[in-house]
Amino acid sequence: MNTFYAVLPKGVENEEMLFDALSNELKFPDYFTPNWNAVYDCMCDFHWIIENKIKLVHQELPNINSEALKVYLQVLSDAVNSWTSSPGEHIFEVVFCEEDEKILKNLFR
Repeated sequence: MNTFYAVLPKGVENEEMLFDALSNELKFPDYFTPNWNAVYDCMCDFHWIIENKIKLVHQELPNINSEALKVYLQVLSDAVNSWTSSPGEHIFEVVFCEEDEKILKNLFR
């Protein structure tokens, strides 16, 4: 199985930077508009990526406010679940570094 790796860079400081980084790393189509619904829609499509497995790797959590981070993580979760519940031509995985585990666990308390 071929894997497409998208690595979210360090230093993402706001939602605009996050949308740009996701669009660049995941090669979103030109019609992508920077908003959460469009991010979700693109992550549930991936027709432009020929590799079967898509792995989004976070070097660090984006440094965005906690509410936006919750939305981002929910979008990621929903997109991963959409590929899991109705398997298609892709498998989508999201990876975070170990150092961010505590932050992720505390975020949804």
